[in-house]
Amino acid sequence: MTDAVNNAASDYTGFPPPLTSHVQWCEYTVSAYHVSPYIAEFHNAWTNIFYAISAILGIIELKTSPSSNPFLLYSERCLLVTAVGSFFFHSNPSSFTELLDELPMVVLAGCYLMCLKGNHWLLSGGWYIYTIFLMLSIVIVAFISYLIFGSYELFTTLFTFQTSLPILITFNLLYNNTNMERIYFKKAIICIILGRIVWEYERNLFEFGNCPKGGFGFYAHCYWHLFSSLAHFYFMKVFRGIECRKGRREDGGEEDLEMQRLMQRGRGIEQATKD
Repeated sequence: MTDAVNNAASDYTGFPPPLTSHVQWCEYTVSAYHVSPYIAEFHNAWTNIFYAISAILGIIELKTSPSSNPFLLYSERCLLVTAVGSFFFHSNPSSFTELLDELPMVVLAGCYLMCLKGNHWLLSGGWYIYTIFLMLSIVIVAFISYLIFGSYELFTTLFTFQTSLPILITFNLLYNNTNMERIYFKKAIICIILGRIVWEYERNLFEFGNCPKGGFGFYAHCYWHLFSSLAHFYFMKVFRGIECRKGRREDGGEEDLEMQRLMQRGRGIEQATKD
């Protein structure tokens, strides 16, 4: 497949660039450096602006409504770094630029989990240390294994696992609530599903050698950038809302009975474990 990709690139440039990355996309296969001699995947590169816009909007919102949880801001900054890394990767695919794209994604997924610190029994009290230690251990082992064996499926599995935990915790927190956070959560899930569909569609086209030179399939990865940036945008609204309600509870204001029930359950499990 790498030879076929190099041949496709040489049709437009006359010099097939060496491919050392673990993954290639349809745009590279059929149109490498076609728009610009400096950008391998022009459309996949420029659509990283969606990530930048989402991150900047989040940073602006945090400036106007500051939060005591620094990981809300760290998440936005990580997405901004991811946008830059992804731009370089799609501009000049290599193992190094791929790492610039993927490493910030792993850090970003970790920040998502930390955005919920103190809001759920898994991330409160004694359980907090256990949860973070377990997640950090899994991430380190899995990412090093990915670098050693070069299996892109290992990376995607790791990232899916990392993002699944904060999603499940958030679902648990909002299950019996009818506030705006739940509406934003539903929108985020819809964006994730749509993004995953276009991701798998593009991967299927590539694996079977059916990458089109135009149309929806050609721009499928661009749609992934759009939907995943929207998912981030809505999830961060959820995290900020949850953190805001926690702040009001700590100030003696709004009470959240569901949150208290979850905390009590966590304390009961922790006490049973000690006994």
